[in-house]
Amino acid sequence: VPWVSTAPPPSKPFFIGICDGEPRPGDTASWVDMLSAHANVYVRIDLEVGAQEHNIKLPAVNAALCTLADHALCRGVFLQLECGPWSASKFKVGGDTATNGPKPIFTLDCPDGIVDAHGVVVPAATDALELLSAGLRIARACVRGNGKGWVISETPVGQGVGSAHHTRECAAHSNMHNTSQFRTFAREAGLVFVSTDQCESNALTRKSTEFAVSRVLHGPFQRRLGVRRCSHDHS
Repeated sequence: VPWVSTAPPPSKPFFIGICDGEPRPGDTASWVDMLSAHANVYVRIDLEVGAQEHNIKLPAVNAALCTLADHALCRGVFLQLECGPWSASKFKVGGDTATNGPKPIFTLDCPDGIVDAHGVVVPAATDALELLSAGLRIARACVRGNGKGWVISETPVGQGVGSAHHTRECAAHSNMHNTSQFRTFAREAGLVFVSTDQCESNALTRKSTEFAVSRVLHGPFQRRLGVRRCSHDHS
């Protein structure tokens, strides 16, 4: 049954997955259930699951989720926010090098959004930043509330200059974790970063991903994911 704001909190330890999509084999909920031996509940929040009742940008929904994240039984929040606005594909052929593809809206020079001729951040970037801000409010409630809550945030790796994943055609690429508001949150919460190729964890594509995680999760993420590098031919 999808979560709604009037529902009571779970009666046993739980995790909140923000923008986690519909249930699927091997998803986060499956791992939480398996690793906890069915002792924990996974609260899945996504528009595809709960429609507008799961729209984290709506004030009433966001406030209810912050209250849930602040609950003593909330063990953590997993942010899996939309990655499209920060996609490196916007820098490749069909993106800013052509006239018929989507252009980048975040770059290393403009990590908080490209601005228009009037110096105003373009609407697509503003929308993405509003979603990020909504997700971070929930994450902060978990970290500051029960004092023991952890946070995981997932986004594609940065491929810009200075990145371990730097590519020439994506030299100006900047990811979600490079925005000012996320960097501020990462400092506040003491997050550390681990990258992995998700094809080594049964994803269908390479999906090079950067995780920002609470320090208590750093070692497990390094051992389970950080050591995995693509060994497939995705051509």
